[in-house]
Amino acid sequence: MVGPEEFMDIHELWVRGKNISQIARLTGRDRKTIRRLLAVGQRPRKPRELASKLDPFREYVLARMLAEEDPVSNAEVIYDEICARATPEAAASSRSSCRPSARCRSRR
Repeated sequence: MVGPEEFMDIHELWVRGKNISQIARLTGRDRKTIRRLLAVGQRPRKPRELASKLDPFREYVLARMLAEEDPVSNAEVIYDEICARATPEAAASSRSSCRPSARCRSRR
């Protein structure tokens, strides 16, 4: 994503007479990106915020995993608990959110 400072730099280079290829080389961006930014003529758009089917249960899952008394790290147990409370779509997505990340797996 292009930040506001880089966006202003690109427009400044354009006003000073640099062409799209020269700007792309100087900034390390693709020519199509430079062309799009110059065509828009305003600040870049915000990225979309994507909602997960698990969002309604995120607090519950975190509370179960970080509980002082009887913490649960087993995705199957959390999955079964969510199935008892929720729709099948939300329960299915809970498995993926409970998987340890690659960084956590490498520490074992």
